[in-house]
Amino acid sequence: MNDFTLTVHPAERILEVRYPKKVTQENFEVYEGRVREAVVALAGPFRCIVDMRLAGFVAPELAERLAALNRWAAEHGMDYSARIVDSAVGELQGHRIRRASDTEAKSALFPTREAAWAALSALPPLGRG
Repeated sequence: MNDFTLTVHPAERILEVRYPKKVTQENFEVYEGRVREAVVALAGPFRCIVDMRLAGFVAPELAERLAALNRWAAEHGMDYSARIVDSAVGELQGHRIRRASDTEAKSALFPTREAAWAALSALPPLGRG
């Protein structure tokens, strides 16, 4: 898998993202554009599941851009973000991205997709802006 995958779950208002094995400048630029398009199309509050398990280590300069994209998403309706990590490196990077994007209060790390989905499902329903 060389590209990010994005799935919009319209009924739940969840944007689900899976990272590729290697995050590069090229695949990040495509991903960033697709995320921005999806967020604009959602046109209101939404939640996000971000599966980082395949990626392993993300280069610091790309992690900074991921944090900036998270800030932008939060400013454009992202109510909560559930990051899936299964390694110490993934957990460390997940925490750093949350801190750098100033989304720690509205995000958390989970070991599985099921746990992340359950956490988002347990939150109060989203209003429609």
